[in-house]
Amino acid sequence: MADVIEVGAARGDAPPPAAGPARRKTPVKRTGRAIPYLFLAPYLVLFGVFGLLPIVLGLWLSVHQWDFQLPNRPFVGLDNYQDLFSSESAIYSDWWQSVRATGSSRSSRCRCSWWCRWGWRCC
Repeated sequence: MADVIEVGAARGDAPPPAAGPARRKTPVKRTGRAIPYLFLAPYLVLFGVFGLLPIVLGLWLSVHQWDFQLPNRPFVGLDNYQDLFSSESAIYSDWWQSVRATGSSRSSRCRCSWWCRWGWRCC
């Protein structure tokens, strides 16, 4: 058994591994810091489109005189908000009636849900 032939790598005379092309530095480190942002990206896009955009457009509409018959929508500033608090306005009573109705409806729902949460029948 003395005439067993060793293979190249086992004897140590194998050629050194060829040097590959130099690696480029990537802009994102390999620590994976970008992965959470990739998972958050769809939520942030949807939140921006369906959450922030309606708020911004609502604020923009509230400071303009919005009428479909007007060729343009003139900027009126806070005049629309002043109409809500002046009793001479045509929308004063309607606005505060809707605020009272919303508040009473919401407060009754909150009480009912609190009682029902503890297992008591309230409705």
